[in-house]
Formats: sequence, C-alpha cells, structure tokens
Amino acid sequence: MRDDQAELVIPNKEVANQWKSWIFERTNEVYESLFKKDIKKFCEQFPSLYMDMLSCYDFADLKRNKLYEIWYHLFVLGTLTIFHGNDYYVLSNCEFGKGHNDVRIIPLNKKDTSIIFEFKLAKSDDCNEMEKSAKEGLDQIVNKNYQANIQNHVKMIVEVAIAFHKKSAFVSAHLLKHKKNRLLANDTWEEVEVAKLKYLQIQRDIVNNFSERERVSVSVSKNKKDISLDLPNRCKAFTKKNNRCNNIVKSGDYCHVHRD
Repeated sequence: MRDDQAELVIPNKEVANQWKSWIFERTNEVYESLFKKDIKKFCEQFPSLYMDMLSCYDFADLKRNKLYEIWYHLFVLGTLTIFHGNDYYVLSNCEFGKGHNDVRIIPLNKKDTSIIFEFKLAKSDDCNEMEKSAKEGLDQIVNKNYQANIQNHVKMIVEVAIAFHKKSAFVSAHLLKHKKNRLLANDTWEEVEVAKLKYLQIQRDIVNNFSERERVSVSVSKNKKDISLDLPNRCKAFTKKNNRCNNIVKSGDYCHVHRD
C-alpha cells in the first residue's frame, strides 16, 4: 500500500449492521418479512420494490440473447447477499430433492426458518398469465420435493415463487410448519398459511396499473400544443365486492372474466 493510501475497515458487527441498514433499508425490510414469516407483506411489497428499482434499459438485449431467466435469478440473488453471513447461507442452484431450486436460504445457529425461491418467466404481463406462472413455481417446489434435506433445527419453511415479465413481478407463497407427530417418514411438513386471494388482488392492481401506464402512448408535437393519449380500455364490470374490475381489454367493454 502506498503512503497516500488508507485502508478502511468496519470495526465490529454492530457498526456493520448499521451500515447495512443505511444502504439497504427498504430492500432489507421487504426480505425481512420472509424471515418473520409474513408472506402477506412480501407478496404486497416485492412487486413495487422490483418495479421501482429497475429501468427498462436494464433489459436491453436480454430477449435477443434469451437471458431473461438468468437476469431475474441474479437480481434476486444479488439483493439477498446482505443476509449471507453468520446467521444464514444463501445458496444458488443447489440440488435438493428431485432437482435444484433457484435460491435457498439455509439458517445457521439457532435460526429456525428456511426459505426456498423458485423463479418463472411469464409469457406476458397479463395478471392471469403471471399468477399462473407463479403457481407453477410453487407446484414445482412441491412436486420436486425441494424441502428434502432440511436441517433438523428448522421448524418453518417459506416457499416463494416469483413470476417475472420485464418490469412486472408477481409473487405466490406458502408457509410450512414442521409436524411434531407425523404418521409417515416423508410426511414432515404441514401448510399453515398460503398467499390468500386478497394478497394476490393487491398484486394484480399493481401490475395492472403499471401495465396501463406502460401502454399509454404520448405524442407531443414540436410546438408542444398537440398532445394525444392512446389509453387502453378498462373492463366496465364490477367485482362481487362492488369494486371496478382492473383488467384491461383490447376490444369491447368487458374482459375475458366478465364477458359472458
């Protein structure tokens, strides 16, 4: 090291944690909800966090090079690195059960919650399509038995499936609890909470509102007096709770759900 250079070191764990909270405050808060077993909060907040953090320029050349899934994987993996350390290991593409899950967080010491992530690429930002892809991710976690080889001290598992399409994200999640009295050797976990319909509806509103803004085409003439908006049509139907349907229709007055 030259005389005009200096080496900076964070002196202790407490200061390191404070630095992390300053730098990653919002991201940390969203992911912390999973460690607290609050899947409702994560389902509600992750899509907005994802949209706010990214620019459309981040996706340049991804489609041409077929790198979408890798990019989404690395995005989540990168935001999870803050948790890799003394309390947790963050593992990517490790083999468990009958396959390899995308990301897995393994608790150390006395921590009792493990988190399993599976990512899916949705065909479009249509809410129904994204919700379907997220469900496929959860089904894959179950069907391929990614819960296998969980450490004995783990009492809870959070299963998270995230469907992505460009700047849109949709989350579905399960919360599993270790059975104390089980009849079969492989009958180890019971589902205690699932992402309920109201959690999903909040995400549908976020995705629909964002997609609607993305589709707005603004044409401004050189004299800045002629501004035209090409707005998409919103379904005119109302839900059972008397709320206006958020689905966007390309033609007609009603979406595919309320067309009949």
